[in-house]
Amino acid sequence: IFLTFFFQEYHIAEKEAKYIQQQKSDDEKVGKLPKPDYLAVICVLWTFFVILLVFVLLETIVVPMVIDMYAWRADFAVTVVGIGMSGVAFITLFMFAIGSILSKKYDERKVMIFLGLVPTMLSMLIHFPMGSNYAKMQNCTTEDILATIPMNMATPVPTLNNSSAEDSAYEELSRQKRYAVDIDDECHLGCPQDQEWCLYTPIVEIWQMGIADVTAVIGYPVAFAILSSLYSKILGPKPQGVWMGILTSVGSFSRILGPIFVSYMYTELGTRWTFGSLFSVLALSVLVVSLCYKRLVPMKWKEA
Repeated sequence: IFLTFFFQEYHIAEKEAKYIQQQKSDDEKVGKLPKPDYLAVICVLWTFFVILLVFVLLETIVVPMVIDMYAWRADFAVTVVGIGMSGVAFITLFMFAIGSILSKKYDERKVMIFLGLVPTMLSMLIHFPMGSNYAKMQNCTTEDILATIPMNMATPVPTLNNSSAEDSAYEELSRQKRYAVDIDDECHLGCPQDQEWCLYTPIVEIWQMGIADVTAVIGYPVAFAILSSLYSKILGPKPQGVWMGILTSVGSFSRILGPIFVSYMYTELGTRWTFGSLFSVLALSVLVVSLCYKRLVPMKWKEA
């Protein structure tokens, strides 16, 4: 059906020959392109890595955080966070559009810094625990079924002259203990006892986390889009396949390293160290972008 009514015949070889000829003509007009500003490229790659690291943070530890701090059940936490992420998606779409409009009216470098990096950095600061409420700790209690075994099994076995009878009774008690099960093996919800930082670190309040996450979502799409655009402009009008592969690899490396780093920091050191370290990294990124500000411009070249 598609072949008969929709597909049309085109002379690809003829069109390709014209395209190659046009490309050669354009290359002659452009002349020899200079090398890209490698310092500006490194600056963009570093900032791109950090921005994706923050996004991985939201994906990785939001559910464990609400389970630990608010003593929510896992299924309830996943449902609430899933609904929140759906709302976040609409904000992201809106911010992509706003960032595109503002970049046409103002310097896109300023838009990236003040509407992208700064809100993301502030979101880490808002995540910092600053209240007076503390997380409930898990309390696991178990009751061994041996406590309810019949009295005739619980009483000591009398000394027997017959060693075989004594061995048989001992084996029966050993079997009862080996197959004993816990009848009340349940942990109260809350922060695991092996996370000692929960004892002295206040929780991140629900309203506080909501504001922080929305602030991060406002900054992330703007920074992501403008960084990708600046990266392409810095490289200039040349084939960018390899360079775009490097940008994608940096993003992939961030997604590999991010969950490991964030999970370790959260589990071992707590929310203060997690969000404090990310705030420091983002502050460093703002400083790096500010120092490279004049270099984050499209490539300039002389036409032949």
